[in-house]
Amino acid sequence: MNPYVTPETTPDGKKLLAWQLEGLGRLTLSDHLTSRTVLGYRMHDGHTFGAAWGWTLLFDAQLGVEFSSACTMTAGWQEMGSLNIAVSYVPGRVSAGVLLASREIPLPALSACRIDKITYEEDGFITECGLAIIGADGTEIIIMTAESPGSVTVSTPFLQDQFDPEFALSLCRRESLAGK
Repeated sequence: MNPYVTPETTPDGKKLLAWQLEGLGRLTLSDHLTSRTVLGYRMHDGHTFGAAWGWTLLFDAQLGVEFSSACTMTAGWQEMGSLNIAVSYVPGRVSAGVLLASREIPLPALSACRIDKITYEEDGFITECGLAIIGADGTEIIIMTAESPGSVTVSTPFLQDQFDPEFALSLCRRESLAGK
């Protein structure tokens, strides 16, 4: 994926830094993640939930979703991050709930019932900077752009103290991707 995005112009004249999505059509992301069970994650050695350059969430049906971010200049030296999402089906990586690779860490099972897009707006720019995966009991895994260019930060039910998003979650909007 590109390390930056070329902004699209919205009907109201704002610049949109959209997700870069590989592996699926953008409108089918929710369809492919909803009703899947999260089994674990993969993160490179030395990375943290506060800043990871390539963090992969592992689902049943041999589905892997890798998250990173792009960094785009918006005005002067100002930059904004947007989320990169690469979806792939990898035979032999996740099978029957058993994690096979040594760097893959199991998580308590979470059945995704809703997927939300997280956006932030400032100075005429809108960035698609995060994704939330919500379970039936309200449990959430949130992946957002982090301060360091190219990195993401992750909030999970078992580890929230390292979550350090580029934009405060309280200043962001969430939109359900159901049916989109």
